[in-house]
Amino acid sequence: MRTIIHSKDLEVDDVLREHIERRTLMSFSRLGERISRIEIFLSDLNGPRGGVDKHCKIEVHLTNLPLAVLDDLDSDVIRLVDRALARTTRLVSKRLERAQQVHRHRISAEARFA
Repeated sequence: MRTIIHSKDLEVDDVLREHIERRTLMSFSRLGERISRIEIFLSDLNGPRGGVDKHCKIEVHLTNLPLAVLDDLDSDVIRLVDRALARTTRLVSKRLERAQQVHRHRISAEARFA
């Protein structure tokens, strides 16, 4: 599982980068074999004017499943990343759970008609 961090109009220093990578690893460690890469896009929408203008978009590239995407906004980058990763983890877990249920249902249906 690779983590790629992109930023636009927002400085991502070494401390923030390390925090993002650590939180991403913690959030997705149990799902790692099902994820090929995670891309995190950070931007500052209003520039120096401030406000709830930090944007985080997370794209999780799943193996053999559609892309999982989540967008979030906040005024604090750390809080934004932490919340977005938590929400994305739930989204990906539910998507993988649904895919597993569909797979089980197909197998049981095939067994009945075999």
